Amino acid sequence: MAIPITFYMKKRQLIGKMTMEIFDMDNNLITELPVVSRKGINQVLWAPVQKPPRAPLSEAVPFQMRIALMGGGMRYPSGDYVVKVTRKEEVFEKTITIFDNPDKPYSSEDRMARRSLQQKGFDLMEDLAYLDRRINEVRKGLSDAENLPDLSSATEKKSTALQTSLEKIRERLLVTNYGDLRGDARLREDVGFLYGTISFYEGRPTLVQYDRMDLLESRVRAMENEVDTLLDASLKSINKGLIKS
Repeated sequence: MAIPITFYMKKRQLIGKMTMEIFDMDNNLITELPVVSRKGINQVLWAPVQKPPRAPLSEAVPFQMRIALMGGGMRYPSGDYVVKVTRKEEVFEKTITIFDNPDKPYSSEDRMARRSLQQKGFDLMEDLAYLDRRINEVRKGLSDAENLPDLSSATEKKSTALQTSLEKIRERLLVTNYGDLRGDARLREDVGFLYGTISFYEGRPTLVQYDRMDLLESRVRAMENEVDTLLDASLKSINKGLIKS
């Protein structure tokens, strides 16, 4: 639900001459809102929700990832936030408060436990997005390097072998081919599904969800280590061949 932030202007301000920022109580910048300030009473709506996690990109979006996308970003916790409106050298501040929904019977401890596990799923998804980007950039670099005119056959074979190994890892990381409506599942889909299901329920997560998150975290870390080991073992030799070429 969006929160209305109302302020009064004696005269109109040009777009770009005025900014509105929201900070938490530790003075961390959360977001900047677009401001169109007209003479009189103005109102800006703020949806207190973070951006959703970055995810490994693929044309295939099976059922499990749809749940993650519908889960969206994490809602900011209840508490006080500071709105700062800057107009030239002037800064105006106002404190606003976010409250938990009193109609939902969840304690603050349950909500905090849920947010903590939700944050873990959020971070795992972003770790996978970074890993996928890293794999794709290495594969692209190797593919471009194979066009060098004086590349030795030994270096070319090592490059092809590394690309094949990275592609096999990526096939375990996410779904790349379209399937049925429910789709197939890989590590991205498993993390996304768990993150999405936690996002849809505001109470304390179940023990099964805690155990599942620990398992998925171990799988993500194992895949990261696998990529690190593979690149450490292969890239040094390949780069020597590329420099020679």
